[in-house]
Amino acid sequence: ISQAKQRLLSATRDHTSRLDTLNELTKDKQDLEGVLDGKQKNLGGEYSGQRKADLKERQRLLQLVQLQAQEIDALKDEIGILSRKDGHILPPTQTAVPPLPPIGGHA
Repeated sequence: ISQAKQRLLSATRDHTSRLDTLNELTKDKQDLEGVLDGKQKNLGGEYSGQRKADLKERQRLLQLVQLQAQEIDALKDEIGILSRKDGHILPPTQTAVPPLPPIGGHA
């Protein structure tokens, strides 16, 4: 009976030690999972600024395209008005360019 008690006591201590180790490993695992979850949530954060800038640039370009389309429509209307039979189109005014001096500075 004494030997059985000793074996039981030894087995109990061994199991208790293993349970303590298991408890520590489980706690470490939970800590690591928490860190990993935090990093995964922030994974896209480093690119969000770039995406916001891309979206802002895209919106700016869309507005520019719309403005240019309006300008094109206005110019088409103006061309249509000026192209009618009775429309008078004046040539663009040109400014006189002064003559260039001869090469070598001799007149």
